[in-house]
Amino acid sequence: MSTEDDDSGHDHELELPQLWDPSTRMFALEEPDLYSELIAARNRGDTLFTCSLQPLADELGLDDDDMLDPPPDDNEFGLFLEEDRINNQLCMDDSTYPWPSKATFITDLLFGSTHLRFSEAQKKAVLSWAREMGAQNVPTLYALRKAQDHVRSCIGNPTRKVTASSGNIFYINSIGSAIAMDYSNPLTHFCMQDYPEDGRGNMSQVHHGSKMLHELPEELLVPSVRVNGGIYFRNELLQSTTGFFIPTRFFQANIPSCDAEQASLQVLALGHPVVQTEAGFAVDPERIILRVSSFQRTYIDLQADVHLCGFTCR
Repeated sequence: MSTEDDDSGHDHELELPQLWDPSTRMFALEEPDLYSELIAARNRGDTLFTCSLQPLADELGLDDDDMLDPPPDDNEFGLFLEEDRINNQLCMDDSTYPWPSKATFITDLLFGSTHLRFSEAQKKAVLSWAREMGAQNVPTLYALRKAQDHVRSCIGNPTRKVTASSGNIFYINSIGSAIAMDYSNPLTHFCMQDYPEDGRGNMSQVHHGSKMLHELPEELLVPSVRVNGGIYFRNELLQSTTGFFIPTRFFQANIPSCDAEQASLQVLALGHPVVQTEAGFAVDPERIILRVSSFQRTYIDLQADVHLCGFTCR
């Protein structure tokens, strides 16, 4: 039963059939009832949805490397390294110094490769795999970090951390420290390029550029050259096979040789010829080029000669 208000404010009772819309229509749906099918499949014990993934207990995680990286104080204390010598004093006569062992050196070389980037989780996986394969003296991450800290304390760390005002973090390498380390390394020392090269218009390296050859400031020029055990400096008087000479800069160029069929790279000097007169030495303002192989006497050698004296200008 239901009630309805009329205009007089009195309630009138209505029968339920009076509330039913006589125009109501019924539609028969021919599509299957998915809900009923799922209920029936569940009651039979069938799998409701097929899943290509393995169960969660057997599935390997694919988390981000940043989530897998352990905190900095996650130490393993070198439990798997029987011959760990990190806490012992390393001997400089060891063939692997400053690394404690050959295994530590090779592992540090692998994980420190500039072309490969290992996360902490990947490093642990590699070390665990090596131990399971029966490798001897495999270092742990803790032992490797201690060895890296020891190497940095011995040779220094050219990378400097800089935090900008915006909060961004940058790492700056000291170019001077890197060059000094290359010169101190016997493997790279003889590969260093000391002088700019006159490429005759051809350029494949930075030292082939005309700016390095002609426009480099004097304070950045190579100060000296070594010839037959003697050191000859810029802006100092010297004696060559052709006379006296004051070099202003040194450079390299391919010069054809009489004995060789092909041109060879030689060090040359650009400077002023000097003529000895009765009043002293006269410096020619025009500059010429000489081979440094023609240098014979240094400025110190000339100072020891009592027969040489004074300078004058032409």
